[in-house]
Amino acid sequence: MGPPRRGNYTIFMGLVVLALLGFAALAIDSTMITMAELQAQATADAASHAALVMYRNSEDADRTADATAAAHHIVSRNSVALGTANLDGVEYGGFRFDTRTFCPGGCSGLGHINAVRVSLSRENTNAINLVLAPLFGIYTHDVRAEAVTSQQQRAIMLIQDWSGSMFTGKVPQAIDNSREATWGFYQYLSDHPQDGDMLGLAGYAQLGVLEDGFGTEFPTDPSWAQLTVNEGAGNKAYLEEKIRGICNSEDGCPDPDPFGISTAADHHPLEDDIGACTNPEIAIRQAMHQLTTKTDITFFRGIVLFSDGVFNCNTDGSWNSGQANDRAIDAVDEAWNVHGINVWTILLSSGGSVNPSAMANLVRGAGFAQVGNDQTELLNMYLEVARSLPTALVK
Repeated sequence: MGPPRRGNYTIFMGLVVLALLGFAALAIDSTMITMAELQAQATADAASHAALVMYRNSEDADRTADATAAAHHIVSRNSVALGTANLDGVEYGGFRFDTRTFCPGGCSGLGHINAVRVSLSRENTNAINLVLAPLFGIYTHDVRAEAVTSQQQRAIMLIQDWSGSMFTGKVPQAIDNSREATWGFYQYLSDHPQDGDMLGLAGYAQLGVLEDGFGTEFPTDPSWAQLTVNEGAGNKAYLEEKIRGICNSEDGCPDPDPFGISTAADHHPLEDDIGACTNPEIAIRQAMHQLTTKTDITFFRGIVLFSDGVFNCNTDGSWNSGQANDRAIDAVDEAWNVHGINVWTILLSSGGSVNPSAMANLVRGAGFAQVGNDQTELLNMYLEVARSLPTALVK
């Protein structure tokens, strides 16, 4: 008989059990650590976002107090590995999109605070307690997270339907109400400033032109659809002057006509100057050109189209609603699918011919369609779009 081997199996089984415990500790505790890191990052993202939104919307003299309180609220109500993280810091400053860097206290050249950085942790006495790793002398693990939320750069083009149906009879006072609504949209952005915001105007009717060498809609017609884009404080007065010029000729118009097309004494484009039929494609492409040449992909870009939805201009100047609708759809498809430009539509019905479905078919991205039956609704519809614009981008 050979020597007894029972003890050998006991030693072997002990080693196997120890190895199994090691693998179990690695699996369980690494899973917990990964979960904790994900939860910490999600909490930091949410806290920085909440702080920036509160900072932007607070009416208090010390907006940072409200904003920091919002960050604390988020951190205190979000679990990180079955515990609560410590909010280590809330910093207010600037964010440069070109270099993707955060500047505590603000970046040189930025007008105001446009970003918040939040840091949080579970470490030291608040570190995460491990489950099986203590068998090997490892009792806790530190978790840290940081997030920067910056205000989104935004560029919006407002498109004005300047065709015959916008003047008298079919939609009374639509032009005048459009001026007030456009001004309200502009004022909302001015009252809630974000560094990098850009706002422009485009207009269209039958006789239009695409700028910068695109060619005229009708080669024998004069160009008229001048575009304006606000690229900073230096252009605000210019943009305001253009908005004031949107008005109904029957009521008299201030200087200047916003699109520079009228020779009338009241400085308003008359139907004889611009034609009567309608196709928004030309202005959509004008707006698209402005947005793609004056901004880059870091911007949120949008088009807001105001019209009655009755599109009826053929390429040769004849009236053809089917072709006009198809051309408008092709234009917004390119805007969204190629350039990521969101499209909103606003329709005002006041007893004339309207086509809500044509307007709804032009909505793209984050945009939505609105239909109003009263002149007083137009301003609120514009403001609804302004309020829906994104305010923040988490890095």
